[in-house]
Amino acid sequence: MPTIGYRSSGGLSDSIVDGVTGILVDDRPELVDRLEELLSDPVLLDQLGAKAQTRSGEFSWTQSAEAARSVLQAVHDGRFVSGVV
Repeated sequence: MPTIGYRSSGGLSDSIVDGVTGILVDDRPELVDRLEELLSDPVLLDQLGAKAQTRSGEFSWTQSAEAARSVLQAVHDGRFVSGVV
């Protein structure tokens, strides 16, 4: 199942590829419009859902733990970290 969420939510914009694995919107009217579009188009729903499932395989708890460790190490070392880790 694809995800629809707000672009301003940092975590979603890291994991969703807009228009490929889900839909990112800027405001409530756009959310309603895009949700209606998605629910009325079973082909689009299936396409985004399949790509979302594939994309989810790119993430793991091991990867998340290693990313958190690297951020904490950078903070400890006094280095700045920016972007997706």
